Amino acid sequence: MLTFNVDKDHKTCTCELTKRKCTLTIEPHPRGYGLYVIRSSKTHLPLELKGSFSSMESAQETISKFDKYAKESDTVKRDILREQRENRKRARNAPATATESSQHLHQRSDN
Repeated sequence: MLTFNVDKDHKTCTCELTKRKCTLTIEPHPRGYGLYVIRSSKTHLPLELKGSFSSMESAQETISKFDKYAKESDTVKRDILREQRENRKRARNAPATATESSQHLHQRSDN
């Protein structure tokens, strides 16, 4: 879920995109005029997010739509696959149950 952290004192808003590893900041346009722009923590800002917005709410709506329909970045996909692979390794290496793994300890010889 996408959450926006609004700072009323500085008239800025930040959010963390779920499908990309970057933080977006909505801030007043440098030239003023009551417009807002979106800045990225990374160097590349997607084309859909470039431009000026008349209000902070319209910029938030644009970011929400972008996050909803955008594909996951390669970095996020790689992290998800790595986590799934580690989970499979842990499941494969873990004993099935405690009783099965220590069953040979509980058996007595019938001599």
